[in-house]
Amino acid sequence: MLLSRLRQHFDRLSVTLLRLTTIQCYDRAIVLNPQFTRAFYNRGNAKLEQNDTSDACADWLAAKALGHPSAAAMIQQYCGK
Repeated sequence: MLLSRLRQHFDRLSVTLLRLTTIQCYDRAIVLNPQFTRAFYNRGNAKLEQNDTSDACADWLAAKALGHPSAAAMIQQYCGK
C-alpha cells in the first residue's frame, strides 16, 4: 500500500525529480528520514530486482534493525543469515 502511494507520488513528480530511479528516490527518502523503515526495506527489494543482492541485504539489515516485520524473512532467504 505504501509502495503504491510512493510510486503514484513519484510518478506525478517525475519531471521535478528529474526522473530519478526508484532506488534514487528511496535514497532521498532515507536522507530526509533515516528512520524510514519501509524505504530501507523497499530499496532492498528494488536492489534485488537489479541483482544487487549484497546491497539489498544491507538495506534489509537496516530495515530489520529499525523493526520492519518482513525484513528478517528476506535476510534469511537471500542473505544466508
